[in-house]
Amino acid sequence: RPVPLRVAGGVRRALGESHEGDVLAFLPGMAEIRRTAEALAGLESAQIHALHGDLSPAEQDLAVQPSTQRKVILSTNIAESSLTIEGVRTVVDSGLARVAAWSPWSGLPTLTTATISRASATQRAGRAGRVAAGRVLRLYTKFEHDTWPAQDVPEIARGDLAEVSLILRML
Repeated sequence: RPVPLRVAGGVRRALGESHEGDVLAFLPGMAEIRRTAEALAGLESAQIHALHGDLSPAEQDLAVQPSTQRKVILSTNIAESSLTIEGVRTVVDSGLARVAAWSPWSGLPTLTTATISRASATQRAGRAGRVAAGRVLRLYTKFEHDTWPAQDVPEIARGDLAEVSLILRML
């Protein structure tokens, strides 16, 4: 099944199994967030909020501020380590993220969808239950998880440093 449908199914499962706390779902990008929100349209048990870097600060605040109604926050990896969202009790993890890279074929920067590292999976799981018990619903197998790299490849090792080298050479 496509990622948005798997995540939407995971969110529905999380909401059905527990009636407490908010749900934070990790998706690779904005398109998947939009399609997952569409798949969850009509959900009456929670508000749906997006959280990614292209949203205005006010829209991001809506996703992270406490609410009297239960929330489902559909997020890129922006919520992986940079912030804590009060009230999140369940994390639904797709195991995917957009990764900046450089294409040697075109000479241009690219964004590709890739599996996360085991460290990122642990970090994502840690977003649940910051103030009370929490859980993670991983949408991948233990075997898949165990084959992933221990850490993410640093961005400096994925990018093209030619421009930086030329600028430094000019100085």
